[in-house]
Amino acid sequence: GIVGLIPAGVTINSASFKGSIESKSRYLGEIAEQNNGTITNCKVNSMSAGDNNVYFGGLAGINSGTIGTGNVIESNTTLTGKKILGGFVGKNIGTVSLGTKIDTDNVKLTVDNKSGSAIGVIIGENASDKTIDLKELNLIKNVTVSSAEFAGGIVGINGSNHIICHSEVNNLLQNDPNSSNVRYQLANVSEADKYNKYGISIAVSVSDVDNFGLIVGRNEGSIT
Repeated sequence: GIVGLIPAGVTINSASFKGSIESKSRYLGEIAEQNNGTITNCKVNSMSAGDNNVYFGGLAGINSGTIGTGNVIESNTTLTGKKILGGFVGKNIGTVSLGTKIDTDNVKLTVDNKSGSAIGVIIGENASDKTIDLKELNLIKNVTVSSAEFAGGIVGINGSNHIICHSEVNNLLQNDPNSSNVRYQLANVSEADKYNKYGISIAVSVSDVDNFGLIVGRNEGSIT
């Protein structure tokens, strides 16, 4: 990434990286391989992971600090991982704020090796003991995930941790019958209510994914 390690107490703000990175680390991120500090208002661009990069995140390969608000994935971005891929974080053991939007065009997340792989639009693998509150999520749309064993609209694999989702929202999630491939979204809810009442809007297209969940692809924790 731009830096190998962001130490605790340090903030990276309004940064982006375009190009390729050669790294032998298990973790690859465009802003940092490892974040122990804070990342805010940064942009994710197209990039492919190398053979050694098991965990690839658009912002950080592994996060034990804070992914703050204002981070975005640029339009026409394709992220290609090797095994575990997250639009923002490859592996999370810290805090991820969902108070942001993925509202750009033609965002694609995919992996080279399907067996044992996972893709999360936000987090590839969540191993944090901190709760992810979906009330903080604003908007995810125009995202396609493909060629993965597990994929989730928020998290690819959730360990023995908690993800909170309003039960009302769970009851409104459905496949979009008007899409040419599998596309999940909130059903029968006005755009205003998606934000004001439920605080969440997700629409993800899926191709060649064995196990897809709108919130989590593979869950070992709890969703309430």
